[in-house]
Amino acid sequence: MARAYHTQHITPYIHRLTTALIVTTLFDREVMCRRAGSAAFQEHVGRQGGGSSFPHGIDIMTTIDYFAVGNRTNTYLSLSVSVARYPEYTEALIDHLVERKVNHWDSVIRELTAKALHNLTIITPEYITNNTLVRLVSGVGSGTMVCQHGCLLSLAQVVHALSAVATRNGLPLQEFINNEITNDIVTLIPRLKDRQLYKGHSGEYIKQASAILIEKIALIKLPISDNGGVLKVWQHLLEEWFVCAAENIRTSSLTALATLWTHYYQPNTTQYNVEWRNQLIDRYIHVIQTTRDEDTCVGYTAALGCLPKFLARGKFDVLLTALLSTTTITNTTNTNRPHTNTTTWARTRQQAINSTLALVNTLGINAHADECDAVGVYSLRRIYHTLLISLDDYTVDSRGDIGSRVRETALNALKTLTQAVLEEDPGLISKDTVEDMMCRVCQQAVERINRTRKVAGLTFISLLYSIPQLPHIPCESKLKGLFPNDDTSKDMNWASEHTTFPLFIHLIDLPQYRSRVLLGITQAAGGIDAHLDMNWASEHTTFPLFIHLIDLPQYRSRVLLGITQAAGGIDAHLTRHTSEALHTYLNGRAS
Repeated sequence: MARAYHTQHITPYIHRLTTALIVTTLFDREVMCRRAGSAAFQEHVGRQGGGSSFPHGIDIMTTIDYFAVGNRTNTYLSLSVSVARYPEYTEALIDHLVERKVNHWDSVIRELTAKALHNLTIITPEYITNNTLVRLVSGVGSGTMVCQHGCLLSLAQVVHALSAVATRNGLPLQEFINNEITNDIVTLIPRLKDRQLYKGHSGEYIKQASAILIEKIALIKLPISDNGGVLKVWQHLLEEWFVCAAENIRTSSLTALATLWTHYYQPNTTQYNVEWRNQLIDRYIHVIQTTRDEDTCVGYTAALGCLPKFLARGKFDVLLTALLSTTTITNTTNTNRPHTNTTTWARTRQQAINSTLALVNTLGINAHADECDAVGVYSLRRIYHTLLISLDDYTVDSRGDIGSRVRETALNALKTLTQAVLEEDPGLISKDTVEDMMCRVCQQAVERINRTRKVAGLTFISLLYSIPQLPHIPCESKLKGLFPNDDTSKDMNWASEHTTFPLFIHLIDLPQYRSRVLLGITQAAGGIDAHLDMNWASEHTTFPLFIHLIDLPQYRSRVLLGITQAAGGIDAHLTRHTSEALHTYLNGRAS
């Protein structure tokens, strides 16, 4: 077309043509279509005269070039904002998103559309207020599931953006969202519940979008004037949703619930009272202790970790007891949870650790505070004990070593908690705790799962070189000699057995670490990873390692018998390594 028509013939259609090309270039789902739109726009600007015929043609052409539109997220969230700053195209971009992309069949496009509308709202809040808000609200009340999901997501992002604009300009939110629209938005979710739109497979999408809308409404604290009726409906629905198996729904619901509590249930509001707080926490703990469903236990355990400071203060000791007990495996004889074996509930134990750490971050560490108000010395001792015991979780089921996730979570928690304690008062950590922690972390650093070894290695280095310095580390100077704090350690691949094993086997020479490192090696050598077994089957690794067991009377005779048989064998290669290991050991004893 750019080559076939003269400029004077195409001028009456320039605006529609330009808008269509820009919309395609920015918002089409397929990368080839976006690039084709970019090429066509460039062709028209070049042949039809960029400055006079195509408004801002040269500037836009350099913005949406062939390579820039290759990334869809970039076109929706960044390039669209750059183009929308030219007033000739702002409304057209918003209208296209609302008409064509809010109800797109691909959920990823709907999510990107919502975020794009958030960014575009900041450019033209008046147009969004006067035109887009009503269309989004009506779209939730009618249409297909796809349309409802997209409108809910977009509505959440738009109201959040309008609040940001109002705050930035020092204006009340009512300047952009009047009372009528506010009432329509607030009552949307109860109306969806009455229509039973949260049931079935399609309801999964509506649940997540509704949770996000609740979060954004609570975040901007949209006025609610029905004496708490809507708030009760919201909380009830969120409690139903955070026990879903789908992680995206559970995460969105928990985030929304935490925001709801923070902004609508402050102690100075009519919704809050101490009795309500106590009943809420007691109810959650009762569910955790009695439920027979793992997803339910995971959800309520996570909810305890989301409690804001004003709700958790005064009940921390009760919350901590409930969470720490959840990390313990129960069997069918447990009186609180009859006929339920929680051996395979690794996700619950993992979440209990995360929730405990979240409450520690919320309330802070204070050795002089009451145990019910903050994390004191006794609470710290209990938390460390639980985390260290969690490093012994080797639960295995049909999914494999599910306990590894618990161990990794405990390792990360130890690193984070220890740093927080050191910043408060290094004297709060006892010598026995530090020794046990360092030894157990070393054990995890020589086990068979690459992912676990990486977490353990990073935790070990973090503890060894923590600032402020962690006191009471056994053989600290020798450890720092083996693991220097330089670029080599920072770039080290802790997941590789070829990197970690040659370093950590030296800890067998240190009595404090010997038993734990040997235990980790035993776990690794008995694993199902053939590559790892090959590493331990090599005489380069095993002979220099096990020769030190001669120091232990219980192992001496058998190790010497094995060495004698190996040295007298017919394999010259094996004989040489046996002799070298024994020679090195004897020289070390002599010196």
